[in-house]
Amino acid sequence: QVLKGDCNDLASLNAAMAGCAGVVATYGCKPNRFSQFSDLWTDPLSPEGDPKHQATVLYRGMENVLAACKTHGVKKVVRLSGLASGFKPWNPILVLFCLVLSFTPRWARRAEDAIRKSGVDYTVIRAPGLK
Repeated sequence: QVLKGDCNDLASLNAAMAGCAGVVATYGCKPNRFSQFSDLWTDPLSPEGDPKHQATVLYRGMENVLAACKTHGVKKVVRLSGLASGFKPWNPILVLFCLVLSFTPRWARRAEDAIRKSGVDYTVIRAPGLK
């Protein structure tokens, strides 16, 4: 059964996950949010931050998914992530993606780290270029 929830709305996730044994998290930013000059001095995770910033959607969204999983005893999380989140920090492609796309790979990697630290059984799929 496929149920939908908004990764930035914990109540919708709780409603969707009630009685679930597993979660497949496939959310992301669409359209891509390009870096903005104000990103240099703005904390994307602050309450005043952009709700469409990759930090909010990818990282905080995963924290919400994991919180709902713990609330409902969900045993397995499968996360569809991006290929670049596994690149070395100074990989030229990663640096370019980070500069242009508001550090998307960095926030995707932090979301993956949150999954690993959560204690929930997980699988992370780093797929290249899905549309």
